[in-house]
Amino acid sequence: MRKSNYDKYPSTETEDRLWKGWEPVLSKLKEECSRSEQARKVVVIECYHGAYPEELSQHLATLQPSLMIHSGNFFKGVEEIEAMTYP
Repeated sequence: MRKSNYDKYPSTETEDRLWKGWEPVLSKLKEECSRSEQARKVVVIECYHGAYPEELSQHLATLQPSLMIHSGNFFKGVEEIEAMTYP
């Protein structure tokens, strides 16, 4: 029998710092984004399944970004995908 290589508990080791909770995370993002007034800042956040993008957007909006783009808004709909992949 073949042994599964699925990792039920994935993790990533880091030598840097971690912030837990919305207040510390937003505070750190605000600090990093305000380091230089003249430099344009782009923050990209990748979410895995099970994340709550609405909650994430709500909290990130408190940083008053000039633009927020949600990649999910650009996905093709089920009908369009079915039409593209029909036999």
